[in-house]
Amino acid sequence: MPVYPVTNFDAWNLTNIDISSLLPGGKSNQLFLKNLDLVADFLGNLKDDSGKAIPVIFRPWHEMYGNWFWWGSTTCSDKEYRQLFRFTVEYLRKVKGLNNLLIAFSPDKNFVCKEDYLKRYPGDDVVDILGF
Repeated sequence: MPVYPVTNFDAWNLTNIDISSLLPGGKSNQLFLKNLDLVADFLGNLKDDSGKAIPVIFRPWHEMYGNWFWWGSTTCSDKEYRQLFRFTVEYLRKVKGLNNLLIAFSPDKNFVCKEDYLKRYPGDDVVDILGF
């Protein structure tokens, strides 16, 4: 899913990015939801032989302090990033009912202190694992 849903360009193409358009009330939110639905369908179908959901470490919008992905530091504000992350997780968990996800927050190496590491942190209520 890392393609930018509005243009279908890959994750590394930073042309015409508007993160706010993907969020609720944004002009591309429904398009974004269709992409999240595909992710939810895949993750929801991961079951063991007895039909029990397989736990998955899900690492959405990773390496967000770099400038190489459309969700990176040059294409959206810290606030927009937190909103994107929270919306993604809440949609998958609450709307799609996925309870097999462990959510990882994992920036790249572009931080030098705790405050830098956490400036895009979306909150303990949506993150289960810290990494980098």
